[in-house]
Amino acid sequence: MMKLMLPEKSYDKLLNELDDQSEGMMISAIMDDQTQSAKLETEFMREFQRSTGEETIFDIESLNIDLVKSVNTLTINIVATILVTFAAIIVLISLIVIRFRVSSSIEDGMVNIGVLKAIGYTSRQILLSIILQFILVSLSASIVGIAVSYGLMPFFGEIISSLSGLIWSQSFDITMNLVSIFFVAFCVITVTLLSAITIRKILPVSALRGGVKTHNFRRNHFPLEKAKGSLHFLLAMKSMLVHAKQNIMILLITIALTFASIFSMVLYYNIASDKTAFINLFGSEPANVYIMVQSDANIKELMSNFEKMDHVEKLSIFDLIQTKIDGQTAYTNVTEDYDQLENNIVYEGRQPKYENEIAISWVISSQINKEIGDTVELKYGNETGNFLITGLSQSIGNAGQIAALTMEGMQQLHSNYQGSTLYVYLDGISNKDFIDNVQEEYGGAIAEMLDIDENIESQTGMYTAAVFAVMLMVLAITVVVVVMILYLVIKTVIIKRKQEFGVMKAIGYSTIQLMNQISISFLPVIITGVVIGGLLGYFFTNPILSVLLSSAGVKRLDFIVHFPIILMVCVGILILAYIVSMFVSRKIKKISAYGLMAE
Repeated sequence: MMKLMLPEKSYDKLLNELDDQSEGMMISAIMDDQTQSAKLETEFMREFQRSTGEETIFDIESLNIDLVKSVNTLTINIVATILVTFAAIIVLISLIVIRFRVSSSIEDGMVNIGVLKAIGYTSRQILLSIILQFILVSLSASIVGIAVSYGLMPFFGEIISSLSGLIWSQSFDITMNLVSIFFVAFCVITVTLLSAITIRKILPVSALRGGVKTHNFRRNHFPLEKAKGSLHFLLAMKSMLVHAKQNIMILLITIALTFASIFSMVLYYNIASDKTAFINLFGSEPANVYIMVQSDANIKELMSNFEKMDHVEKLSIFDLIQTKIDGQTAYTNVTEDYDQLENNIVYEGRQPKYENEIAISWVISSQINKEIGDTVELKYGNETGNFLITGLSQSIGNAGQIAALTMEGMQQLHSNYQGSTLYVYLDGISNKDFIDNVQEEYGGAIAEMLDIDENIESQTGMYTAAVFAVMLMVLAITVVVVVMILYLVIKTVIIKRKQEFGVMKAIGYSTIQLMNQISISFLPVIITGVVIGGLLGYFFTNPILSVLLSSAGVKRLDFIVHFPIILMVCVGILILAYIVSMFVSRKIKKISAYGLMAE
C-alpha cells in the first residue's frame, strides 16, 4: 500500500478529477490490547455483513496489526537469521582456533611449566594463569567488537529501512551488549579449560624435557627409502601427518567457511538471478498481467474475447478471497483448474480437483490439528460447507494462512460466484502494450490492471539489495578468516621447525621448495574441507533454509543449487588458501644455517 500526501490545492484538484468509485472510508482502531486485533477484525466484518445484509463482501478490506507486523518483519527476520547463523559459525571457528592456540602455548611453554611445577606452583594455579590470559584478551576484543558493530549499525539500518519502509532508530542496548560479552567469555573459558586441563597430567621431569617422555616412538609414514613419488610431496605428506591436530582444526574451519559461502551464494542466486523459486514462495502465480473486472461485468465473455486476442498464450481465473476454516482465517485461492497454473505450492498431496475438496497450508493444518483426508468446515460470508483436505501447501504470503478451492467448490457456497480476477500469460508482446490494448477496447469492464512482471521486479529489488549485502559480508569474513588462520598456523609451523628448515637449506633445499612443501602439506586438508563443505552446501542448503523460514510458512524449499556456483566457491577458496600459504611461507627466506649456528 502507498500513502501519498498532497498540499490542499493539489488534493482538491485530484479530488475533482476522480470518479465515484475512488471514494471510500478508512476506519483505524487503536487498541489497549493489541493481541485482540484479529478478533476485533473478525467481529467487525461479521457485524458489517449483518448490518448490510450482504452474503459476501467485495468492497471492504481489512488488516490487523499481527498480520502487518508478520509481513513487514518477514524479510528482516530472514536477514537476521542468516546473520545470527553466520555469527554462530564464526564463534565456533574462533573457539577452534582458541583450542589450537592453547595447545600450542602449552607445547611452546612446556619447559616453563616444568620450572613452575618444580618450584611449587600447582596445576590449578598454572591453569588459572592461562585462562586469565585468554579471558583478558577476549574481553578486550569483545569491547572492540561491540564498538565496531555500532559503527557498522547504520549500514545495516539502511538495509532494514529499505525492507520495512520504517526509519531505523539506533540505540545503545546495554543488556544485549553484556549478554554478548558474557556468552563469548563463557565459551572462551570453557574451551580454554578443556584444552589446558592436560597440564594436570604433565610431570615436572617430562615438562623440563620439553614434553618428551622416556620413549616416544611413532610410525614412520611414507619412509623415504621405500615410498614412491616426488621427494617434496612425500616430505609434505609426512609433515601433514605429524601435525594432525592442527590439520583437523583447519579441516573443520574450511568446512564451515565453505558451507557458509555456498549458503549465501545460493541465496543470492535465487533472489537476484533466477527468482523463480523465491517468487513461488510467496504463492504468487507467475503470469504476465493481472486483470480485475468490474462486479457487474460478464467475466466469461471477457475471457472468451481475451483468448481471441493476439499473443495471449492462456488465461485463468485466479481469485483470492477471505474465508474461515474451522474458525481460522484463511486467504483462499479459487480457480477452475489448478493444473493450468504454473506455480504448484502444494508439497504434500495434491491440489483440489472436485467440488468437495480443498488444499490448506501446513500453518492452518497445525492450527486446526487436521491432516490430509480429514474434513474441515469452510465459511464464506454467511454460508458454510464441508470439504475434504487433499493437500498441504506452503507460502510466506499472507502469513502462511492460505487455502485452495475449485470454482465448483466455491459455487457450492455461493451459486452465483463467477470470479473477478484474471491472470493472463502472454507471448510475443510487451505487458504494457497488452494493457494499453485491453484498456482501449474493454476499459469499461475493467476495474484494475497490473503488470505482474514489473511489480515482482520492483518488490524483489529490496530483497536483492539486502541479500547482496549479506553475501558480500559473508564472503569478506571468509577471506579474512582464511588469511588469519593460515597465517597463524604457518607462522607456528615455521617457528617450531626453524632448525629443521635451516638444516634443509644447508643441504641444498631452496626457499621456494620449502614454501611449496608447506603449501602442499595444507592442500589435502583444505581440499577435503572444501569438498565436504561443498557437499554439505549442495545437499543441506535447502533443508536448513526450510527450517529457518518455517516460522514464515515455509515447509519445504526448492531453491536452485547451481553447481557452477558451488564449483566457483570451492575453487576460489582453494586458490586463496594456496596463495596465502605461499605468501606467509616467505618468512622461511630469513632462515639460514649460519643464523641458527650464530644463535
